[in-house]
Amino acid sequence: MARLLLKMPLAKINCVVFSDSVIHDMMISVKKHPRLETGGVYLGYRQNQTVYVIQSVDGGFKAVHQKAYFEYDQTYVQHCCDRLRDAYLEPIEPLGTWHRHPGSMDQFSNTDHVTNRAYAELCNKSAIGVLVNIDPKIRLSVYSVQPRSNKGVVYNKIPYLIGNDYIPPIYFKKKSLHVLMSNIENQEA
Repeated sequence: MARLLLKMPLAKINCVVFSDSVIHDMMISVKKHPRLETGGVYLGYRQNQTVYVIQSVDGGFKAVHQKAYFEYDQTYVQHCCDRLRDAYLEPIEPLGTWHRHPGSMDQFSNTDHVTNRAYAELCNKSAIGVLVNIDPKIRLSVYSVQPRSNKGVVYNKIPYLIGNDYIPPIYFKKKSLHVLMSNIENQEA
């Protein structure tokens, strides 16, 4: 899953903006797996030091949901990400992951460090990592994730906003049917 990290400066993230549908999808997944870990992958855009999360892909049909462990169905997640990337006028990119932790544990586990590092390397930039807790109210802990050359990971807690009104409208635009059909016809020629 991970590829070599290129020698370039990592993009700093100062704020994350979640679309309404992303939060909605996360809460459905949390509700579907009460008392178990669950999670997903974020897709969207980076603009300056702000990340706009437009889509979330759930963990998949073969995801492992346990009381203190969650593992993505990589084949399913990759399939969904590829389809979504091609659907938008401006191709969306992977941004990071989220998962639910039991109780009030709002720090990443050792297993999470490995996953977060691999995902940040895959993004070739700093990624976002989000923990969802219910203790007893739902809360999000949002972090920027940066891999370090010594195999470590650096986390910085960052602020977030929820709402489509905070997101540039261009980021919601999908390719028109005409464009999609034209792309298909050009492939056949």
